[in-house]
Amino acid sequence: MTQDWRLVNKTELYDIRNDKAQTKDVSEDHPKVVAELQAAYETWWADASKRTGEVEPMFVGETLGTDAVLTAHDWHAKKVPWDQSVIKQAPMLEGHWEILATTGGRYRITLRQQPTEANFSIVGTRARLALKGSRGTVKLEQPIKPGAQFIEFETDIPKGRYQLSASFDQISGQTRGAYYAYVRRIQ
Repeated sequence: MTQDWRLVNKTELYDIRNDKAQTKDVSEDHPKVVAELQAAYETWWADASKRTGEVEPMFVGETLGTDAVLTAHDWHAKKVPWDQSVIKQAPMLEGHWEILATTGGRYRITLRQQPTEANFSIVGTRARLALKGSRGTVKLEQPIKPGAQFIEFETDIPKGRYQLSASFDQISGQTRGAYYAYVRRIQ
């Protein structure tokens, strides 16, 4: 896309200055523009796809007192709940987040089944959190009080890369991943 043109599906061309709703494909009238945008896309894709399959961590702790919001959409797992309609169904899925603590310190990790704005009580009996790094694994757990909308853990996290996983034990014996984690460096 440029300021004047938008190429869609490598073949459709829209004059976005004069057709903001993109209702008329003008590719036949401007084959040179189509070829230029296709070439630009291929160059970009060749560069971007070099890192396909690499796991990039989410940064936490950069700013004291600011939450890094992790969602199940960012899990590394076989199956991920991709949108809020799936989260509302509360499937028994689990995964982990790849994180990079950019600064070591004391952290508060707040777990939720739904986002803060939902005012939703966690379904479960016990919350579990695991932080796996090069120095080993820290495991924390605590009971979930009836009606609780979140569970908070505090722990020291040295600067470095980790796998963070969190889950809620169910009365049935099953485990559901915590779909939301708010990670904040507090000291």
